Order: sequence, then C-alpha cells, then structure tokens
Amino acid sequence: IRFTFASRLLKEKGIEVFIKSIEHFLLNFKHKNKIEFIICGEFINDELIWKKENEFINHIKNFSKVIKYYGKLNDLNDIFKKSSAIVLPTFYGEGIPKILCESLACGIPIITTNQRGCRELIDGNKNGLMCKSKDYKDLAKQFNNFLNFNDKEINTMSKNCIDFANKHFSISEVSKAHEKIYKTILF
Repeated sequence: IRFTFASRLLKEKGIEVFIKSIEHFLLNFKHKNKIEFIICGEFINDELIWKKENEFINHIKNFSKVIKYYGKLNDLNDIFKKSSAIVLPTFYGEGIPKILCESLACGIPIITTNQRGCRELIDGNKNGLMCKSKDYKDLAKQFNNFLNFNDKEINTMSKNCIDFANKHFSISEVSKAHEKIYKTILF
C-alpha cells in the first residue's frame, strides 16, 4: 500500500503533519512491512521546520525504507499508478485542491482533512477517509484504517471515486452549476 503526498511542500498543505504521522505510525502500528510513503512536490526554502531541501532529505533518510521522495514532478501519471491513496492533510485556506480532484478522477481514494474544499470531496467513507486538521496521530490512525480494508473494499472505493468525479466534476455538471449561479446573479 502506498500513501502519496503530492503538493507543494508547504506547512499549510500538511507536509510536516504527514512526516510526523509516518513517524507515529511506524512506532505505534503493526502494518509496517505493508506500507510505503511517497512524497512529491516543490520544496519551498525557509517554509518548513527544515529550512533547506537538503535538511528535509537528510531527515527523511532516517526512513528511507518506507519514504520515497521525488521532488517536483511535471507529470504525475506514474505517481498515480503507484499510489493506493493520495493524502493531503491540508489546513491551507484554498478552494478544492486540484490533486484531490485528479485523484478521484483516476479512481484513487483520498485521505484529507475536514477543511473547507476538502470535506466536500469525501462521500462518507465511500471514496476516502477524513482526518482531523493538524492531528498527526489521527492521520496515522487513518493510514491504519485504510490498511484494514480488503481488496474488494478498496476496489469499491476506487469505483466510488470515479463515480463521484463523474457526478461532480464533469463538464456538463460544472456547466450546470455555473448556469445556476449566473441565473441567481443576473435575475
């Protein structure tokens, strides 16, 4: 099982929470041999507790058997193919994160926070899991919860992701939503 963080490496996007959750998971849960974590995204100097990218790389080297760091990638197709779930423990004040929409459209379950723009993407536990904001222990617990799903449940989640994306992100659905908004504004 591969959990992937794919975003700019900003504190508010939850990269520090992600790293701490990995450390907590490895110390407190049993499934250590069944899991790998992937990190890809642009490192922003002076943004994190690790001020430079080499400090960050040196820190995660302690977990080199379970964490793979790819840096900034222009094409995420290979990452999506490798991922079991896309994880974004964000507390960034944004709209709907594009990475989560892309993940759902690719049939990859998501694990994200109860943050505006993210919580709207979780349909119960049908297409992903939700963790508490800024809570690395709860995120580690969600990793463990995901690992307890069997293959049939994960396949169903994957199908639910695609169904959710088709229902909410298709051009026709987005156009209908825009039309509805325009009518309320103009009339």
